[in-house]
Amino acid sequence: MANIFETARAERSYNKLVKGIESVAGLVETLSGPGPFTIFVPIDAAFDRLSYDQQANPVRESIKINGGQVIRANVNADNGIIHVIDKVLIPAFTML
Repeated sequence: MANIFETARAERSYNKLVKGIESVAGLVETLSGPGPFTIFVPIDAAFDRLSYDQQANPVRESIKINGGQVIRANVNADNGIIHVIDKVLIPAFTML
């Protein structure tokens, strides 16, 4: 079985996420490490629905995460689990 990054890279509908992971120093190595990790993977179409600013700063059951529908759950990898969603989750930031 492949690790989280290899599993995501093998899927054609995760290209934009994979490109983003590759652009962050050390993230490929982290997601290729021992884990365990659980990640939510937006499909490319979810990134296409983001505004320009958001793009620049980036199942059978009805499971939603912050308004995003889980469309494929429990994709196993050696070092964790991937849940595929149809929305990019953007965390709210609070200035301290």
